[in-house]
Order: sequence, then C-alpha cells, then structure tokens
Amino acid sequence: MIRFIRSSLIIFSLIINGCSVKKDPSHREVVHIFNEAWNTGKYELLETAVHQDYLKREGNLEINGIKSLVEYIKNYRESYFNIKINYLEELYSAEKAAVNFEIEGTPKKSGRKFKAEGIVIFQFKNGKIIGDHSVFDQVSALSQQGYKLEPQELNKQRILFDTDANNELDDQHALAYLLFSGNDFDVEGITVNKTKNGGDIDSHYNEAKRILQLCGIDQKINIYKGASGSFDEIKKDIKNPNFDGADAVNFIISKAKESNNRKLILLPVGKLTNIALALLREPSIMDNIRIVWLGSNYPESGEYNQEDDPTALQYILDSKVNFEIVLVRYDRPSGTDAVKAYLKDIRTIMPGLGPKITKPVIGRDGIEYLNFGDYSVSLFEKIEDFDDGYDQGYNQARALFDMAAVAIIKNSSWAIATEIASPFLKQSKWIERPQNDRKIIIWHDFNKDEIMKNFYYTMKNHVLVSNSN
Repeated sequence: MIRFIRSSLIIFSLIINGCSVKKDPSHREVVHIFNEAWNTGKYELLETAVHQDYLKREGNLEINGIKSLVEYIKNYRESYFNIKINYLEELYSAEKAAVNFEIEGTPKKSGRKFKAEGIVIFQFKNGKIIGDHSVFDQVSALSQQGYKLEPQELNKQRILFDTDANNELDDQHALAYLLFSGNDFDVEGITVNKTKNGGDIDSHYNEAKRILQLCGIDQKINIYKGASGSFDEIKKDIKNPNFDGADAVNFIISKAKESNNRKLILLPVGKLTNIALALLREPSIMDNIRIVWLGSNYPESGEYNQEDDPTALQYILDSKVNFEIVLVRYDRPSGTDAVKAYLKDIRTIMPGLGPKITKPVIGRDGIEYLNFGDYSVSLFEKIEDFDDGYDQGYNQARALFDMAAVAIIKNSSWAIATEIASPFLKQSKWIERPQNDRKIIIWHDFNKDEIMKNFYYTMKNHVLVSNSN
C-alpha cells in the first residue's frame, strides 16, 4: 500500500510538471484550511474552503455536501484520541492537488496508537475544494492495533439479514440487492420470522430460499427459521432449548460472538422478535452488534413492523445496544415510503437480470423462473394494490422500504442520520424522553433518486456476496 501511495504521488508529479499550467497559491491555502478543520474540529472553517457541491470518495464511501463532511469528520474525531493529519508532500496544478499525508491517532476502542500514510487528490472550483479522493494504508493501521485482516475485506460490512420474506415484495428486492452487492457486503446468513401477512414460518422460509436460488447462491448462505409468536409469548421459555424461534436466535448469537474485527450488522426488515430474543438470551452480544431496523412512522403512531411486536421494539429501545431506525413514514416524503419503483421501469429494466441459473425455480405464483429479474417483474405485476397516488396505469408504483435500508448501510450519504433520546412506545403512541441518556439513531430524508439508480445498476452489474458459513 505504501508503495502504491508513493507511486501515485510520483505519477501525479509527472503529470503536473508536464503541463504548462499556472499554479494557484490559493489552492494551498484552502487545502491547509481544510486540514485545520480536520485537526481542530473548527468546522466553520470548511465554509471558506469547501464548495457547496463537494463530493468525497473513499473506497466505497461517498460524502456529499459540507454537512455530510462535517458528520464524517466528527465521527472520526469522536472515535479517536488525538486524531491528526500531517501533510508530508504537496503538489498543485490549476485544477487539482495531490497531498501525501500521514494520519495518526489512538482509537478509543482499542487504545493502541497507529500511524499510516495515504494520498488524497483534491479538485478545485472557483477557488474552493469541490471534491477529493483519498486512500490510506488501512492494513498497516489495523496491524498496529493488533488486528489481522486481509486487504480485500477492509471495506466490506458483515450483514445478517432478518426478514418476513413472503410479505409483499420489498423483502425480496432488498435481499437480491444485498446478495448482488458483493463488493460491499459479506452476508453471514438469513433468519426469517412470521408476521401478520405472508403465511406461516415455512412460507417465509421458502420465499427466502427462492430468492437465494434465483440469485445462484443458495449453496453458500444458510437460512434459519425464527419466531412465529411475539416477544411476550416466547420470553418465558427463553431458557428452554426448543423455544419458538430457537434456530434463528441461536444463530444470531453465534454469529455475534464470533471473533471478528468488523462489527456484525443485524438488518431486521420485519418485526424485531428474533433480535430482542437474542439479546434477552445472551446480553453479552450487545457490544458486538449494530442493529439497523426498517420500521416505524416516528414520531407519528402506527406502522406494520412496529405494530407486529411493539414489546420487542421497546425491549431494544430500553437496552444499551447500538440501535438505528430506518423510518417508513407512510405517505411522507421524509420516509422510505418515498423510495418507489415504478412498474414501467421494472418492466423495462428488470427482465433477465441476475445470474442465469440452470434449474428453474418455482415462484410463489407457481410459475418457473431462471433469474431474479423475471421474478421481480412477476412480483410487481401480481401485487394486489399499488401506492396511493400511483394507482393508475402507467404511473403505478410501489415503495421498496426494505431495499432502502440496505442502501443506507451501503452508502450513508443517501439519507440523514439524526441522534435522538430513546423514546417510549405506549399503546402505539410515541412519548418523548428528552432527558434520557440512552440515544438511538433515526434515518430519514432518503435520496430516492440515487438509491433507485444504484439499485438498478446493481441488478445489471451484480457481484455475488461471500459469507463465512
């Protein structure tokens, strides 16, 4: 990695020196203001140095705008003691700059200081930084902290997907989107639960299995049956080895306990029963997981996933586990309800997409399919009702709630994350607790255009995930 960084700087130097361009001294000034904001936390400085259309790229991560940049820097500064970036060498042209830097700090979690080199390429517009693309020697940084991690794993996130797979059609699209994002995720496994719609637990299991088969990955990823009942109904039997949902719950616990340098993300897109039972049965996994749940109309009442097991939700809200809610907010532009797929686009784009399997899979409609794309079209064409306001002919549309939850884990810049004091849910109504020290994250205001654009791109350019089974 160090060799790559230095080679990149040499190449950029040759490019600059070979061009007859006038070097702008103001570029150096804004680059150093940018660095000062990083090192001091004086974020107001960024207004003078960073263009309003700023875009940062770092591996699979994209940061859009000054507000998102501030949050990105804050996360670093809050996670490390004495985090600092020092510039080692700088090269400037009329429109770009290359900086060889050294980053050092002490992670609060490990307490072991690291120091690593990197390079960042800045782009300028109207005297301000409009974008940058950076890489640094993450392998060295992690090894100094005692971690052993292969370079190709660094940017992948560990996901365990918990789903009521046979409910409507968004679960299927979320799962396919996840399975086709192999550059971003390792999928540890799938757990299913029974909700009010979609049949019994076997129906949800079978639908999840269909999607794995249609995506050509059913031999690599396992599915586990979870709870049919509610948290209140099952919790009294939690010490019984054969309690309702035991297979899924025990699997969640085992994956959370695995020694791994990457935190396990639990992604439930149905009721929270399996997750709450896992925490009840084994509280020690709390520090090893991050829960990103699709559900709730907060601060308004109602929502399908919430109402299916509100006690499970409240149990998690009252715990200390890292908990994030990807809001639904029916009929509101700020929720995942706004992330819609149009039937006309599904019919045009999806046919034939995904790996071509050799053995036909019988869909829940009784028809044989050889790829996920064709099944997607069928799911949309056979859905009984479309969203209000989009129920006439050409403009028929359906929200892909669950898929949006996958999307914001993939790229956090596609929504806004807000920290709130954990509220209390009483008879389906939210009661605020502003003095509560327990904090959670709510995700809202989704960039529906970018999410749908990436969804279709991923369907066309699929890279199958790996796993650790």
